Amino acid sequence: MHDAPGRLLIVDDNKVNRLLMSRSVEQLGHTAFVAENGRIAMQMLQAEPFDILLLDIEMPEMDGFEVLEALKADPKLRDLPVIVTSSVEGLDNIVRCIELGAEDYIPKPVNKVLLNARVRAPPRCPVQGLFDRHARLRAVTRTPKTPHHPIAAPGLTSSPQHLRQVSALSRKLKSSSIKPGLKSLRRAVSV
Repeated sequence: MHDAPGRLLIVDDNKVNRLLMSRSVEQLGHTAFVAENGRIAMQMLQAEPFDILLLDIEMPEMDGFEVLEALKADPKLRDLPVIVTSSVEGLDNIVRCIELGAEDYIPKPVNKVLLNARVRAPPRCPVQGLFDRHARLRAVTRTPKTPHHPIAAPGLTSSPQHLRQVSALSRKLKSSSIKPGLKSLRRAVSV
């Protein structure tokens, strides 16, 4: 998202939390939209585009885990960056959020400086080319490869063997001791 103002959707069942988060987001120069539960958030996400989703976990009707699962299953929304902002404790819950596609987890109360850094942070990765190539390969497998298709680039193959190699390398990168700058890119290598 970098320095340009963005559209952030804040999903939290607590009215005070929604108010505090929306003020923080607006003070950072972005436009804040709010939803009081996951069901309403999914309706809003289907109706209009957002740049980032700030998501609580414990909510009525549709909790944050269910939202993450729905986003992952939706081809139009699966690449939406999600930052979980929750007071849910336990490493297992945080890991589950990341595994379901969240970019990051910020504990409540949300620190405005940390939120700003996370929202503005561009991907910083010495192997960014690998992630870009993997993303293009995923796109190729979903679209017909024709000479007129913009993704059909020379040297870009989507053979099953090549995809297995890229997936294996992705798993190695995800399971290795990746430095904090790469953690936010783990979602990019998830299939």
